[in-house]
Amino acid sequence: MNIIPFSEQHIIPWQEAIDRTPESPGPTSGPEYGSSMDVSWKNTFIFEAGDLFLPFSLRNSNQLKIIPTANYAGAQINSLLGVREVDTSVFDRLATLPRNCVITLQLPRRIYDEHKKNFSLLNYEIQNVFDYHMIPLRDSYDEWFNRKVIERRFIRKAERENVEVRFGAGELLPTFYDIYQHSVQRWQKQDPRASFHRLDRMQRLFTYPNGRVEIALGYYQDKPIAGVVFAQYQQTAAYLFGGFDYEYQHLRAMFLVHATIVKRLTEARIRLYSHGLSLGRKSLEHFKESLGAERNHAVVIVRHRFPKIKRILKSLKASSTPAQSASPSGGHEL
Repeated sequence: MNIIPFSEQHIIPWQEAIDRTPESPGPTSGPEYGSSMDVSWKNTFIFEAGDLFLPFSLRNSNQLKIIPTANYAGAQINSLLGVREVDTSVFDRLATLPRNCVITLQLPRRIYDEHKKNFSLLNYEIQNVFDYHMIPLRDSYDEWFNRKVIERRFIRKAERENVEVRFGAGELLPTFYDIYQHSVQRWQKQDPRASFHRLDRMQRLFTYPNGRVEIALGYYQDKPIAGVVFAQYQQTAAYLFGGFDYEYQHLRAMFLVHATIVKRLTEARIRLYSHGLSLGRKSLEHFKESLGAERNHAVVIVRHRFPKIKRILKSLKASSTPAQSASPSGGHEL
């Protein structure tokens, strides 16, 4: 077993390792997504044990956390959301990780429930629960389009208005970012705490060899009014960033942009289109579901560094806490 600094020479081997995996570890994977921030890149290390090849982020002298694969917004967690089934080899590999690692994983609730005993033996417990959205793609675009939940009227509206969708890569990023800022400004009017992603962070996505990131832009009378940054690995794709010019919302360009992406992914035999988290924004959840995205339940689980000490402390705390009597309402008296 070795822990070595992550460097440019590891990019292609990491991509190849992902490509050899029947199912990608997450809706998106690889250092161009997981290490899109300079702070992550400079503090990333590789853990090698046999054929296990995982990037880590060094947080401090005695704590390691796996670089994210599904959520590339920061070096915090490793995602198994793209894994449909988990076999015993996953637990064998997790068991080889150093004892002084604090390992955090996110995975579908169903998989956690099915393998709760195995995770418990490795001293994992639930830290958080959340929902995320995934669009299951069909054998053809028409099969997806004809689902009852799809807002076909909005897609047709954009088509009637002659909105045109064009695809590209890094050369479209400055144009996309201008559109993205329109959405950011609107979000911040609704919630001043709303954060946004810097341009240099997005640029990093397009600087690696064999990149899988694309941009789809919707144009109205040659003016860009909506756009999406998305990526794909094997049979899974992910919606990374999106934005639109609110002045042109009535044209429903974002519906057509996503519909055109779905058509492109279906032709490439991609089976899942991840729409990730909505952070409690009901309007965003409704938009995703009107494109056929299905809500999935997930958990964040954490493995504690010192499980025996934690159990002892938990036991001591329980024994020192006086029992509380239940109130008639089923709650507890205060």
